[in-house]
Amino acid sequence: MASKVSGYLPNDTPPPVQLILLGFQHVLTMFPATVLVALITGFHVGTVLLASGISTIVALTLSKRGIGKFIPLFYGSSFSYIAAYLAIVGTMGGDPSLGPVSDEIISTMQAGIVVTGILNMLVGFVIRAVGKGAVDRVLPPGSYWFCGRDYRFWSGCRRPQLGL
Repeated sequence: MASKVSGYLPNDTPPPVQLILLGFQHVLTMFPATVLVALITGFHVGTVLLASGISTIVALTLSKRGIGKFIPLFYGSSFSYIAAYLAIVGTMGGDPSLGPVSDEIISTMQAGIVVTGILNMLVGFVIRAVGKGAVDRVLPPGSYWFCGRDYRFWSGCRRPQLGL
């Protein structure tokens, strides 16, 4: 007997009650994470929430216009840059535990964010130009190391033993 799969594709609309519950679940997971990153790094919480909202709306609008579908995403704060932010704050003499840091420190962190975004776009253009195959030859997927050249066929693949 086939099992029933639960879930929705990007352009599906759940029933109204489930839509409200899923929206509430999304707020409960995304809002605290976005606020927490702002508090840890010393950014102004209101500014972070405004930027997250604007970037999410822009990305949704461009995805709808560009590919005809909404891509379900939320552009929130990233935990991956916290170490860099805190290093900048520490070097410049700030302390995020005391609240938002000075505008000079925030502008330095924002410059780093912009440069990182530009580098990400450049890498994306390079990948688009050379193709995914060229990237896979230089940086193969992790499964390649366990399955050899036929990493797309998991049935004959040896699984890693990660016991301690």
